[in-house]
Amino acid sequence: MVDAVLGALATGDDLTRGNAKAIFDQLFLTSAVGRYLDRRAGNVGFLRPSGVGMLDDTFRRLAIITTARKQVTSILLHILEVFYGAESTRAFLVSAESEPYALQDGDTLSFVLDNRQEVQVIFKSSDFTDIAVATAREIASAITRRIRKYSPDALALALDYYDPSTGDTAVQVFSGSKGPTSSIRVTGGRAQNVLRFPSPALTTQTAGAPATQWNLQVQPSGEVWLTWAAGTNPSLNKTEAGNYVNIFGTGFQAVNRGSFVLKEVVDGAVNVAHVVFDNQSANNEPVPVVMAADNDVQFWISAAASILSIARPATVFEVDRHTIKAFLPATTTVTERRPKKAGYLHALASDTDFLGPYAFDPSSRFVISEVASVLGQTLDAGQTYSVVSVSDSSNFPDGTGFLVFGYGTDRQEGPVRYLARPGSAALLLDPSHQFQYSHFASEDVALVSRRGPPVLDPDGGDYQFYATGTVAGRIYAEQLLGDTAAAGITLDIEVVYPGDVGLGNAGLGAAGTRVSDEVYVWGGDPP
Repeated sequence: MVDAVLGALATGDDLTRGNAKAIFDQLFLTSAVGRYLDRRAGNVGFLRPSGVGMLDDTFRRLAIITTARKQVTSILLHILEVFYGAESTRAFLVSAESEPYALQDGDTLSFVLDNRQEVQVIFKSSDFTDIAVATAREIASAITRRIRKYSPDALALALDYYDPSTGDTAVQVFSGSKGPTSSIRVTGGRAQNVLRFPSPALTTQTAGAPATQWNLQVQPSGEVWLTWAAGTNPSLNKTEAGNYVNIFGTGFQAVNRGSFVLKEVVDGAVNVAHVVFDNQSANNEPVPVVMAADNDVQFWISAAASILSIARPATVFEVDRHTIKAFLPATTTVTERRPKKAGYLHALASDTDFLGPYAFDPSSRFVISEVASVLGQTLDAGQTYSVVSVSDSSNFPDGTGFLVFGYGTDRQEGPVRYLARPGSAALLLDPSHQFQYSHFASEDVALVSRRGPPVLDPDGGDYQFYATGTVAGRIYAEQLLGDTAAAGITLDIEVVYPGDVGLGNAGLGAAGTRVSDEVYVWGGDPP
């Protein structure tokens, strides 16, 4: 009797344990079967082909191979973004206008992300302290909140973009995806006329005298014709089908305002030149509409920014099922940020004692001071001079000292001893010095503060600027990519070095002649 009870209990446990294992197996792509296998494969974006009759084992093997490759590519792109930043791995746009922005309540901005996801952002007064003087950060936050309502695959981020050359802050919008599929383009909205993401078509409609005038008529076909009726020629030959037009001038009826994709563009004379688009709500304008503002009618180029739009792209391409090609810029954004390691160009504030972005040469024979002037005459090589004229010598000590001529140039000369300051625009030189180089009027003349190399404060306060190596980051990135893709995938890495433009002058000139004085990048091959 006891054996029978225990046997019955054990049978129940075995059944429960078997059911648990069967349920557990359906949770994973490697062990699921039937509809559970379809669900697990669908979760990673792989669907069983219909009408093929593919067995579970075959479908499972194909799903694992395909999604594993996709996961490796995704991981590689994540690694590249860590080393190179989003501006090298994702498509992005930067507004041509900087803050503040004169938006209006209800303004819209439309995007297409990765050539598949359409997003419309509606700006509301409640999103801003004052929507008429909106900041880049407020606009970026509004865009981000809207985009994050979509799936993670379509996620894009809007960030402040600070331009150090101007001090202006604009809006920068990133695509959410990385790599070759990453793209972003603006497709319309009144806010585009304010933010001005690239790029406007170079048409010439204007509100200035004589202002461009437009006829807007609905054709029997249902299409809308916007025709140049009078005033300044809009030069419609500078736009084309596929671009879009923003019509937001208050002279147009409300139903005629909006962003519309151009179906046809016809250039020509007045009352002939026109563009064609669809607008199911349009009404005929009873009289020509006179442009009151230059952007009442604004034509825009509908072009997507992609990974190829980036100056220094870091990305990977799947060449075939077993080969991945990776392109890495020569230098990364990963650097050490501490004294003696990092390189910074600090902003120079007039109310501080900060010296500026200087690097010190410990082998130098002198240290210049802030006292300087420029030559008022030409000094010839091989000659000696007792008195030289300068634009202003009033800040030079009226006594002996040393000068450097042409500091920082290939004609740098000095220290040269000077004996006195005979006037407010002259310096008395040691007549025994014979000049080795010719120096021209307006060339720099600097006072030496001390002879010998600079003496740096051991507390690190003098270390205002340092050059830092960025190649080490790329080397580590290469190693990490290789380790990640080692399982059954061939990874072909190509390091992309910058061209000589910017290192010297401007690459190749007329007839292929080189106008740059630098033709090699350290670590790279000759061009």
